[in-house]
Amino acid sequence: MTDDLVAWVEDMGTRITGIETRATLRPELQGQPRLLGFAGPCWGGLTAIGEPIIRYEDHAISAAQSR
Repeated sequence: MTDDLVAWVEDMGTRITGIETRATLRPELQGQPRLLGFAGPCWGGLTAIGEPIIRYEDHAISAAQSR
């Protein structure tokens, strides 16, 4: 969990590859960054105060869980 995605991306040795533009996704996911090597942005629900949770999953872990 992070409040500073840019710093997290640098720390993880990955990069932002674009912005999510698919109109078929929830409005909260549209405009969110896409990350190299990660599935997402994904919907993670709402915090206790109603803020959206945007999450990303490692592609390898995501594929293993989908089996």
